[in-house]
Amino acid sequence: MTPDIYGFVADIISITGCSTIFFVECDLTKQKLQSFTETGKNIKISLSKLHISDVKMPAECYSEIATTLKSISCEEIVFGNCELTSRKLFEFNTGCKDNDLSLSTLFIIDAQMPAESFREIAITLKTTCCKMIQFQNCELTSRKLFEFYTGCKDNDLSLSRLNIMDSTMLPDAYYDVANIVKITKCTILYFRYCDLSMQKLESLGKGCKESHILIPTLGIDWSNITATDDHISILCDLMAVVGEMLALFNLEIDAKRTQRLIDTLHLEKSKIQRIQFPDGSTAYKRASMRN
Repeated sequence: MTPDIYGFVADIISITGCSTIFFVECDLTKQKLQSFTETGKNIKISLSKLHISDVKMPAECYSEIATTLKSISCEEIVFGNCELTSRKLFEFNTGCKDNDLSLSTLFIIDAQMPAESFREIAITLKTTCCKMIQFQNCELTSRKLFEFYTGCKDNDLSLSRLNIMDSTMLPDAYYDVANIVKITKCTILYFRYCDLSMQKLESLGKGCKESHILIPTLGIDWSNITATDDHISILCDLMAVVGEMLALFNLEIDAKRTQRLIDTLHLEKSKIQRIQFPDGSTAYKRASMRN
């Protein structure tokens, strides 16, 4: 598409009331983005989410994306398979700072993003006052998480929610997640599509215990499996590092195993206050034992 067509795209959004737009393999340039931005600003369109998946987009375009987000009052951005480099993210951060841009959520879907870029992601979150980050299919490693942790620490970053969707993560990386939760004072940690194993969750629990932290809310999506005694054992162990709520999704649990979790909830030494079960029901700690 030529640059002028992108102005017509903004017109279409205005007419249809569209809330999300995907630019996928569009070979975006500054001229294309400027055409979309200028028309969008003039006709006062607003989007809830902008999704960009364009590996060929040059680094200098990323500052223009920040201008686009500001102009259309968009607070959610998805970078999908953009092969984000430190240079690309630096340009985006510069644009965010110049436009005084605020974001509510940042989604990163990028298996090719090098480890050093994760430190720049922390700067993005700090610059935009963004409190929620989702890493999806990023092939997270201990090195990548360490770089993100370092960026969070250097920038005194706080998070309200960290979503991780990554089936390739090895158990040792889960240990590092605990350090990120601690340094960012993250209130919600959520795992989905992670091909969770006992070793992975044991590593997470070990990291929390050795870092002396409680995860306020831990969400675990098991991708439709039937709970075994081993699953329940590791969940009971994890409850020791949860401060408020354990939320379980897509896990079939029979009555006996459900009761075992509830019994652990009621232990006086447990800090956890409630369990949300896959069927939507919630078990609360007995009132006499609540903190």
